[in-house]
Amino acid sequence: MKLTKHLAGVVIASTCLCAPALAQTKLTMWYHGAGNEVESRILNQIISDFNTSQSDWTVTIESFPEKSYNDSVAAAALAGNL
Repeated sequence: MKLTKHLAGVVIASTCLCAPALAQTKLTMWYHGAGNEVESRILNQIISDFNTSQSDWTVTIESFPEKSYNDSVAAAALAGNL
């Protein structure tokens, strides 16, 4: 009986430790072609299809004008956030 309770405790504890690994990973995709409506619409559909096809990742898109995009990439690289 003690062994059963001990094993049950180990199983419950290990399950609790695994819970964070089950959460969706969120990914933001930077995109600088917002001026091209056709390309933007296609890309948004691809991302929507991808998000619907699985549950491990959630991709969102963040659009930038090209100049702002280049500045944002450079700033992220300098900050170590790329």
